[in-house]
Amino acid sequence: FNLLDNMDGLAGTLATIAAVFFAIDALTIHEVRLLLVLALALALSVLGFLPFNLRPTKPAATFMGDSGSQVLGLVLASLALETSWKVAESTVATLILPLLVLAVPLLDTALVTAVRIVEGRPVTQGGRDHTSHRLVRGGLTEKRTVVLLGAIAAGLGGTSLAYSVLDNWHVTLVGVLVTFALLVQFAGFLTDIDQGHAEPGARDIPLRRILLSPRRLAEVLIDFALGTASFGIAYLLLTTGSGTNYQKHIFLVSLPVVLAARAATFLPFGLYSGVWRFAGAREAGAILVSVLLSELIGYGIVALTTAGFGDFPQSVYVLDALLALVLVGASRFGERMLFRGLSTLKD
Repeated sequence: FNLLDNMDGLAGTLATIAAVFFAIDALTIHEVRLLLVLALALALSVLGFLPFNLRPTKPAATFMGDSGSQVLGLVLASLALETSWKVAESTVATLILPLLVLAVPLLDTALVTAVRIVEGRPVTQGGRDHTSHRLVRGGLTEKRTVVLLGAIAAGLGGTSLAYSVLDNWHVTLVGVLVTFALLVQFAGFLTDIDQGHAEPGARDIPLRRILLSPRRLAEVLIDFALGTASFGIAYLLLTTGSGTNYQKHIFLVSLPVVLAARAATFLPFGLYSGVWRFAGAREAGAILVSVLLSELIGYGIVALTTAGFGDFPQSVYVLDALLALVLVGASRFGERMLFRGLSTLKD
């Protein structure tokens, strides 16, 4: 939240939205009065501050500063931990509410960190490469940027509560993967702005342009399908039949984590930026490093958030990485050949 406090009203608006959803959760799902009091206290405190920090026609009259934004982050992080630690058997399943409620600040921090690491810049160095800055460069005003990011945060928070009410892991799994695909779309759009893909002098940004780039959406969905296939094949090859109940449990926990880690890793390595139209050794190295890194990240998250692998063969992750390298490499090579073929026909 300290990183997010780079535009009038942005950190306060997102903090208020997150606090309201944590309050709803404390009232309807966890039914913990202390969490309800803390969440409402935070939301109402920031609401009292926002009229002086987010003014429609005037610049801000006051600012929250580093200590203000860090307090917001501390309280929201505490609420997120309290709403997630004792809900379900798997910690991964319990993280859905706080991850979706806080998805916008998490996305902003992850995007800035990944881009600065790839570009060889210090992560702690300030810059105008945040989500809000990119949207303004793309054509939105600062006020509209705050409204757009607030609307995205509210929508994601609403879906998280819906998953809790439905209590159906099939619906939750599909919904979370679709949400993650759209967030990858959004992050890809933001990186495109700095690569000169934004419309010069644009006064507004259509929502379809932010979330519905057909080529990138197809790539993300294909990668999800290939990732599901590679992990499923590795699991079936290394288990007897369909596996024991605990093996199935670890499989269902691991699959969305590995898929999410893979998509999040592919983005900063440029695999969703059309690089395979000119595939070479650099692109092959990018896919090798990103697949292996994502597998390690997925394995580490599952290892840290479950009671142990038990009789689940950990070699599934090794075989999955090898199969993913083959499948994803083949899909990117096929995309390159298709692009060259279409270009030839067009010429």
